[in-house]
Amino acid sequence: MGYIRRAKRADGERVSQLRLCAYRRAGEFSVEDEAPILWTAKDEHHVVLVAADRNDRMISTTRGEVYTGYASAMEAMECSWAASDDLFPALLLGKGATLSEFRRSGLHSTLRYHFLANALPTPIRSAMGIVFEDAPRTRLMQTIGYEFVAPDEFWYTDLMTTKRTLIGVLAQDRIESACALLRAKLGDVLPEYPLIESDLSSVLTGLCGVPGSGAKPHPERRTA
Repeated sequence: MGYIRRAKRADGERVSQLRLCAYRRAGEFSVEDEAPILWTAKDEHHVVLVAADRNDRMISTTRGEVYTGYASAMEAMECSWAASDDLFPALLLGKGATLSEFRRSGLHSTLRYHFLANALPTPIRSAMGIVFEDAPRTRLMQTIGYEFVAPDEFWYTDLMTTKRTLIGVLAQDRIESACALLRAKLGDVLPEYPLIESDLSSVLTGLCGVPGSGAKPHPERRTA
C-alpha cells in the first residue's frame, strides 16, 4: 500500500534512477542517450506522477505532457503521422518506469487512470503515447479503447528500437469508458494507492494554454 503524488524537483534524482533502471533492462529497445531519460526542466514544466510505498520509496512513474497542436506533439514524440486537428490539445503519456518486482502490479495502469480521469473535465481532446507492437501494455491500451497507427517517419534520439513502434490514440469520447474499464480491471489497487493531488485537473487545464516544449534539431529520419 502507498499513494500517488506529483513529483517535485527534489525527487528528480530518484525519478531519474527509476527510469534508468527500467530502461536499461528493456527488451524492446536499447538506450542510445541517457540524458533525455533523466529529470529535466521538461519534467517540472509538465506533470510527473509517482507511485510510492508508505516509506516514500518510488515504485512506478509516468509523465504527462500537454500539447496544443500537432507540430509540438510531433517534435516531442520524435515521429510524424497523420493526426487531425480535433485531437488537440492532447495528453501525451510517456517516460513510464516501474521497479521490476512491481511490473505486474497494475501500478502503471493506475497512473494512467489518474491522468485520464483528471483529463475528463479539461479541454484535453485525446490521450496519446508511443508503444511497442504486441507488448502487454499495447494490448491493454487496445482493450480500453486506444487506436493505433504506425508513424510515417521517426527520429528517436534516446532509443534504438528492436520492435516496431506504434502511436496509440485515445479519443476524447472514449476517455470516460476507458476510466470505467480501468477501474474494473484494477480493483483494490486504486484504493490501495490513492492520488493525493487535489488540483491535477487544474494543472492539466493550465497546460492546455502552453504551446509545447520547443523543437530539437532532427537527426537522420527513418521510415517505419
